[in-house]
Order: sequence, then C-alpha cells, then structure tokens
Amino acid sequence: MRKGVHSATGGFPVPNDQQDGGYVNYPDVDIRDPYQNSSGVPWYTILYKDDHPRLQRVRNTYDPRNVFRHGLSLNPSCPPTLSFINRRTLP
Repeated sequence: MRKGVHSATGGFPVPNDQQDGGYVNYPDVDIRDPYQNSSGVPWYTILYKDDHPRLQRVRNTYDPRNVFRHGLSLNPSCPPTLSFINRRTLP
C-alpha cells in the first residue's frame, strides 16, 4: 500500500510541498534499503530533514559506541576509538 500511495516519490513520503516526510515512530526499516527506497533521497533526510546534522553531532557526542539504537537510529559517524568521549577515563 505504501508504494502505491507514494509511488511518485519512490515509495516513501519524501519531504516536498505536498508532504512533510516520514514518521520515525513508525519504524519502517525498508526505508534504509535502496531497493525499497528508490526516491533518491537518503532515509535520514526523509525522517529527520534539516535536523539530521544536529542529531548526528548529538549521536557522535553522547553515544559513539551505538549502545542506544533501533532500526532507524543514526549510526555514529566515527569509530569509537577516535571519539572524544571515549578518550576520557571513565569511572
């Protein structure tokens, strides 16, 4: 049904003048699959739009080891050994 409703935008609700993107609380992990999401728009832009860079910085700062995750969470963009938070001595 989703592919029929959003067929003009590659099967997913791409942010545009008619719709505001996806809904992260409805975890349709197919959005990450390039064969399912043929919109040409990255999954994180569909869900997080302009907030993606800020959310990525928060993720890298507070969860660089990817402890808190779900099917549509952002992945840390740097290896844990290189992140500032992991170089500190933790109690």
